[in-house]
Amino acid sequence: MLEVMGGCPLSHAQFKKDKNMRFYEWWMHKMGVQFTDKNRYKVRIFMQYIVPAIIIGLGFTAQTLLGVKPLVVLI
Repeated sequence: MLEVMGGCPLSHAQFKKDKNMRFYEWWMHKMGVQFTDKNRYKVRIFMQYIVPAIIIGLGFTAQTLLGVKPLVVLI
C-alpha cells in the first residue's frame, strides 16, 4: 500500500493540506511533540518496520513460550 498508493488512503483523505502527515504524527503533534525532517524520517522507519516486528515477536512469544492460544484458530 505504501509503494503503490504513496501511503494510506485514509491518511490522505484526512490530512488534505499536508500529504506527508501520518495519524501517529498528528497525535504526537497534539501532545506537543514537534518533528524536524530528520526526526520525522526516523519515526517513520520505526513505525513502518520496528513496531510491526515487535508486535509479531510479542505474538510469537505469547503463543509459543507462554502457551496463550489465539482467539481465532484456523486448524
